[in-house]
Amino acid sequence: MSFAGKSHGQRLKYSSATKVSADSYRGDPLYPRIVRAVAPLLERGKVVAPVDVLAGMGLLDPVKIEDWRRGRVPYLEKVSAAT
Repeated sequence: MSFAGKSHGQRLKYSSATKVSADSYRGDPLYPRIVRAVAPLLERGKVVAPVDVLAGMGLLDPVKIEDWRRGRVPYLEKVSAAT
């Protein structure tokens, strides 16, 4: 399964038509965006947190992540552009 990607800042539409596997993940429409989000994280350290990847992809606002961490947002899906 994969997400049918939209341009930066637009909602992603879930599609079960395409299954992503270890052999085909590079062909997934989100792969280039994920790589662009992960590269700077790996330059800064050895840890890549999912929320940081989603923020780097423009799907989560860093301010909203901080609100979630401080308990002002009950769950990230509420403020995510990916839902």
